[in-house]
Amino acid sequence: ESLLSPKDSVNRENILHQVCYNASVTTLVVETVIRSGGRELVSEQNDLGQTPLHVYLTCTHGGASVSVCKVLVEAKPETVRVADNEFLRPIDVLCQKIIMREERAKYLPEEQQSLEDLWDNARIIVQAFRPSFSRQHSQPMVHACLEIGEDCPFALWERALKRFPDDILEPDDNGNLPLHIAASTSPPDELEGDLLNEILNLSPKAASIRNKRKELPLDLGIRSGRTWRTGICRLLDAYPIAIDAHIQPNEYPLILSHFASSSSQRNILYQLLLGKPDLFVQAKNVLTYG
Repeated sequence: ESLLSPKDSVNRENILHQVCYNASVTTLVVETVIRSGGRELVSEQNDLGQTPLHVYLTCTHGGASVSVCKVLVEAKPETVRVADNEFLRPIDVLCQKIIMREERAKYLPEEQQSLEDLWDNARIIVQAFRPSFSRQHSQPMVHACLEIGEDCPFALWERALKRFPDDILEPDDNGNLPLHIAASTSPPDELEGDLLNEILNLSPKAASIRNKRKELPLDLGIRSGRTWRTGICRLLDAYPIAIDAHIQPNEYPLILSHFASSSSQRNILYQLLLGKPDLFVQAKNVLTYG
């Protein structure tokens, strides 16, 4: 009967909120409350606009239990999109905790385990943003962050790239690297703050790798509407030969002269000609025979 009792009259909190204030709460207790009171308990908000997931992530001083977080998210995946009265979603709360925990872990090695737990929770929450959220399928963290686009805090993206550097050259089920995913997103107005730029800084090699559909990141970048200023120049700088599939023979003289006209772009020209020295011959043929 107590599980189905009205909300706390002071803070408008249901029984699941109250249970989640206990950082030591077990998975069994949370599952029992949800089973007895219904999944709607998971999405209800208190006076601060917080769901039980907000409360649990806020009140756990160490690393929040991965199993408890998973139970809350799987019971109501759409709850990860709910913002509290301060416009913070669970992923924003978790991002703040990760930032603080990473600073502490620099000086206190014993904090590493709780930091690992926080990252595992972040993976669960980030994946729940996807329409095709699966309880079984687990993505590399960098891929998961990129796939949800602007829903992922930029600070979490940046830290995921640094914490999981091996993810950069790890293909997903479609053979896409994080660079493929970043290149296929709508381009920002400026390259600064773009994950495409961050990934290329860490691994230029990624620009030369094709996915299962034989697509390079450049192909996806052009298709998504990226311009020279919003990523195409960087992708070509990392792998100049990729341009060959996008130009006709009669365009070679124009392309070569364009690269040669700017000192900042002559490296692209140099790398392009190293990889495809026959471009000079093709350009000459076009000029000679029209």
